[in-house]
Amino acid sequence: MGVNREWKGTGCESDGVDCESDGVDCESDGVDCESDGVDCESDGVDCESNGVDYASKGFAMRVLGIDPGTRHLGWGVLDRVGGSIRHVAHGVIDTEASDSIAQRLVVIDDALTLLVAEHEPTAASVEALFFAKDAQAASKLGHARGVILLRLIRAGVAIHEYPPARVKRAVAGSGQATKEQVQRTMMQLLSLAVAPRLDASDALANAFAHLAMAPFEEAMRRMGVVTKPKARRRRPRFG
Repeated sequence: MGVNREWKGTGCESDGVDCESDGVDCESDGVDCESDGVDCESDGVDCESNGVDYASKGFAMRVLGIDPGTRHLGWGVLDRVGGSIRHVAHGVIDTEASDSIAQRLVVIDDALTLLVAEHEPTAASVEALFFAKDAQAASKLGHARGVILLRLIRAGVAIHEYPPARVKRAVAGSGQATKEQVQRTMMQLLSLAVAPRLDASDALANAFAHLAMAPFEEAMRRMGVVTKPKARRRRPRFG
């Protein structure tokens, strides 16, 4: 199992740090990984809170964003503190191509268990299933989403799902934005010094989109207005 962790925008590739403990690849700027990689401290910084005293700063929400995949699953954790959104951590859960789909799902479930226990998110933002021309790829993605949703709901984490186009519009201004454009946007919005992997930047975008849209949707809910995406009209079939 390989959990690629990048703390505060700093990755192992840039600083040459390789911390491996209990099979978990924990990448960070001088992070000391102990036992299962849950207790990570760097220069006196508490990685679970990123050194922020949330009780005194009006911490309201911590969101775990997830970009599903069976080979590379991106994840990112963001906080809303007052009126600002702050980066906590991000990374990618990598599985072996030679493993069966069942073995990969076990790796994903184990890694997510560690991440949820470590960061204690109050909500999760997961990329919704979208139409894919490749039926096999769509099937594998559905397997990964099933494991993700089950793990989150068992941990008591509120789940929110957003279509990729909606997330792209929320963070990059266009539903047709490329992965590279989303990556650059997230670096700017979160002041990241090192570019995250594309899977991780997509996950950060999921978390950011939820934090950006949640206040509006909560206000609408209190007013009794239900916000739902418009349903597509289906063309009638003849013959």
